[in-house]
Amino acid sequence: MSILHPQADKIAARYLAPDRIKSAIGSGIDGIVYSTTRSSAVKVHCNPDGYKRELTVYQRLQEYKVIQINGLWVPVLRGSDDTTLIIEMSIVYPPWVLDFAKSTLDVKPDFPPEVWDLWWENIREDFEDDWPEAEALYYAFEKRYGI
Repeated sequence: MSILHPQADKIAARYLAPDRIKSAIGSGIDGIVYSTTRSSAVKVHCNPDGYKRELTVYQRLQEYKVIQINGLWVPVLRGSDDTTLIIEMSIVYPPWVLDFAKSTLDVKPDFPPEVWDLWWENIREDFEDDWPEAEALYYAFEKRYGI
């Protein structure tokens, strides 16, 4: 059970059937991810906005048949449920890129320049020596797919 989403276990079990859930494999502010017995993962989202953003990104990636970008694996959308805010996706192994709940399509968020400057500064610090690859990945998503 998660403090952020106390009903996630039950919701995931209802979506798949209780015997199809293996275990929780990740959690964060946007939701909880479970592995399944059908070689997939389901993410139970905490809020409709994050769910909708992430779903539209996975749909865009599916439209372009993306399974890898800049050498990183990308999960493939397998299903979704608007009522329970669940996205089902393929399992990927490192190196990967996933979790698009804060992403937007075709337009950047309307933040003032100083907010963007601070964001870029924080991201550079987070990625340290991997910054050049992370920056290239950001621009690849933006330029190729509008993400």
